[in-house]
Amino acid sequence: MANLKSFESLGGLSVDQTSVVDFERNLRNVNSLEVKNSNFDNARTTNYVLTGTDTLILSLNTTAESIILRQNSLNFINTYIAGVNSTGAGFLTKKLESAITCNSVGLIQELSTMETIIKDSVPTGEAWTVVPYTTGAAYRFSYSASKSGVGPIVKWFAYVQVVSIDWT
Repeated sequence: MANLKSFESLGGLSVDQTSVVDFERNLRNVNSLEVKNSNFDNARTTNYVLTGTDTLILSLNTTAESIILRQNSLNFINTYIAGVNSTGAGFLTKKLESAITCNSVGLIQELSTMETIIKDSVPTGEAWTVVPYTTGAAYRFSYSASKSGVGPIVKWFAYVQVVSIDWT
């Protein structure tokens, strides 16, 4: 594939020589994806990937960036989370489905969360948890991951879909 120039569309679309749409019209190398109906601006869905290690707030990048929720919105947040230790012998996979609101000043409130454990193979003597994180900066949402015990480092990965409805 030839080196594409910024916003060049011949043979695909690139940003700063990184392809974002390939020859086969596949979307690649994007940090998030927002889909909305151009005739109805009150609702949209956006997909993200969050990561982190051991006990911390999962983030979009290395500078602890979290998901920004729109003001005056009700958000259905569906997340697949996987935690795996550095030996690959311990892991936890789960799905979290949450209803979250964000008011006009950015206050985030968790209305409810349903958790489905897909597989729990956390080593004996350790405890791993992941819960919605709603007490950070205004308009910001993420997950708080924690690990207790003396085992190896745990890497966390989350695929997050936010369906946001503006109530104004």
